[in-house]
Amino acid sequence: MKKVLFKCVKKIINILFLFKLYSNVFFKRTEKIIFVDIDNTLSDTWPTLKQNIYISEQERLRSLPIFIGMKRYLEKLILTDKCLLVFLSARSYKFYSITADWLSSNGFNKYCLILVNNPYEKPFFITSFLIKSINSVIIDDLSYNHENHNVLLYTDVISIYRNYNYIDIQEINKINNNVTCK
Repeated sequence: MKKVLFKCVKKIINILFLFKLYSNVFFKRTEKIIFVDIDNTLSDTWPTLKQNIYISEQERLRSLPIFIGMKRYLEKLILTDKCLLVFLSARSYKFYSITADWLSSNGFNKYCLILVNNPYEKPFFITSFLIKSINSVIIDDLSYNHENHNVLLYTDVISIYRNYNYIDIQEINKINNNVTCK
């Protein structure tokens, strides 16, 4: 019962954020939307998955180093007030406040945060805006299994994004140049 209620609350909150995005677009407060993944795109997540130094998952997420290259890249993209930064991450909703705090502590103060259960849910939130001719950018590595030294990609989702302004894992790695900062 508790799990079902939790999922309903998460869906309602995500729908409210989607409504906020639509209202920004409708009232022309937004000219460009930048959808950004967090794990392995903005934060250097995968190396921490095998480290047994964290007391809890919350502590691990709070301590993630940020990729300075991506942070600087995003700062350049959002120079205009008409640009909306949307962090769209496949994380449990129970980590919402930790994720929001992490973003704020790393200098991101004006953004929308949407958490989904898995990467396959991301296109639902993104494609409706891309169809409306809104200038948009998708920045998402869409990769997994780094910790096992065999990086795999969510090719089904990548194939959806290929027709849009999509910055993929190769471009993300160039931007990040594997430089992190804590």
